[in-house]
Amino acid sequence: MSSMKYLGIFAILTSCLNVGGPACAQQPNSSADPTQNKQLGTTAATLNKLILGFRMLDWKAKHVNEPEAAKVHAETLRKLGCEIENLEHAGHTDLRYRCPEWKQIELPNHDAAHKWQDYLNKAGFETAHEH
Repeated sequence: MSSMKYLGIFAILTSCLNVGGPACAQQPNSSADPTQNKQLGTTAATLNKLILGFRMLDWKAKHVNEPEAAKVHAETLRKLGCEIENLEHAGHTDLRYRCPEWKQIELPNHDAAHKWQDYLNKAGFETAHEH
């Protein structure tokens, strides 16, 4: 994937975390398994918003050649509350990350929820959300 396309994808996603754009997600918070949360999406505060839960039990490594793309990806995962290890060597970056506890982000609509779910699934996360 080209560097510009890679950064463009992250720009769209990170705009939801206030990394250069309007907020469309609240900061993630730890919670119990969202698939077992009986109140998921039912309170007045979340009536018009969607909750996306995510976790990754084991460490995952990602080899990133572009320094800026590695920085943006690491910052996105950090803002989501993930543990990050960053090793730069031989002209590239190896990112290791995990998120063993369930986290949640609140999103304004199905489109945003599906974009985030797609991003997180491609990055190796387990995800859950209700419609």
